[in-house]
Amino acid sequence: MGRKTTPLENNQPRPDRPDNITGRHEDQSAHITHSSCRASETHGSAIGNPPSYGERQPTEAPFQKVIAIFTVILGFSALVTNFQTCRALHEGRDSAHAAQRAYVAFGSKTGQLAETTNQQIENKPIIVLHFFNAGQTTARQFIVHIYGSQFTHIHRYKFEGMPWTEGQATPGEMDLAVQAEHLESITDPKLLRTEKQLADPKATFVIRGEFEYCDIFGSYHCQQFSTRYSPLTGKFDPFLGADLACLIEQPDPRVFEGAEYEGKWFKVKEIEPCKQPSEPEYYRQPTPSPQASPKPTK
Repeated sequence: MGRKTTPLENNQPRPDRPDNITGRHEDQSAHITHSSCRASETHGSAIGNPPSYGERQPTEAPFQKVIAIFTVILGFSALVTNFQTCRALHEGRDSAHAAQRAYVAFGSKTGQLAETTNQQIENKPIIVLHFFNAGQTTARQFIVHIYGSQFTHIHRYKFEGMPWTEGQATPGEMDLAVQAEHLESITDPKLLRTEKQLADPKATFVIRGEFEYCDIFGSYHCQQFSTRYSPLTGKFDPFLGADLACLIEQPDPRVFEGAEYEGKWFKVKEIEPCKQPSEPEYYRQPTPSPQASPKPTK
């Protein structure tokens, strides 16, 4: 009997697999290539290509809402930070002004309020009041008013259309330097007492008044003061009612009627009593009064 040959030996393809190995490899390569193309098409649709009908479309609405909310929060935080910064700057500026402004007080540096002198008017000793600037800057337009005499507080007016600012003249205004003391003499006989009257233990002699000034930052200050003479000690002591705010009177309403200058009528309004740091320098200087010429010496 002869030996039976198999299909493999005869190089014949088996019925249960592809015809040859090469054909199987080609089929697998084609399947892999087709799958890769489908993956590329799907990825391309996700990044920009229009999706095919029936596919789920990605939405960006939640992400945009998050960005909008985050932007609003940042804007609100910026507003709060800006407000806090401005408030801190204002508080710092106010603190700096409070630390550097002038502080005028009734009394000398040693605490003496007033004293009598050896000079007399109508047999009444002249009294000297003490004031002291304990601040760090100059007190401008400082002036003292004694109750019982006629006085007017500081007022300034602006004529609309005129290139200057006019202030109501107040005799006695002065600048009080840093750590400087001012002596205010009372020379009106109606406000003084004789030595006998001062020595009377039953009599009460009180001096009251107000003092006002401006600081270099444009703020106006006015304060009352009072002192009582003690016959027992021969000194002036503090009295009730001191360290109170002034009672500012209303300015003369006739001033607000206006003024005529070079044939034109100008309206007038009252402005801050103290010169502001931002205020330009255009004050009208008063016309100097004529003075008699000195006689030549021989």
